[in-house]
Amino acid sequence: MAHEGFFPIQGQPVATDPQIVVANIAGAANNVSFSFVSDAGDQLQLLPLVQGDPNAAPDEFVGSPLLPVEPFRVLATGVDGNGAPFQRMYSPLFRPQTIKVTPLTIVDGCRKARPFC
Repeated sequence: MAHEGFFPIQGQPVATDPQIVVANIAGAANNVSFSFVSDAGDQLQLLPLVQGDPNAAPDEFVGSPLLPVEPFRVLATGVDGNGAPFQRMYSPLFRPQTIKVTPLTIVDGCRKARPFC
């Protein structure tokens, strides 16, 4: 069965969970690099994204980074089709969560034995 592509998550990412990041640069671009930056615009870490993932569109950059635990934005830099340098920031501020709540399924036998399992 073929992969159906990548989709946005609901809510904020969990910093300790594996993440897949997908970015799209519209138009001709070369030497594109990505990084996570703080709310103030300071670089937190490089974001290794590459083209050519078989589950992504040809113009999409994909990677599986470890997320910073502090709030961040994504910054892209490169050179456009005319040779001019560019810098673009994805403005929403991501706030990685450091805890994860996972609901458990109540099993019928557990419910019969005790009201709260």
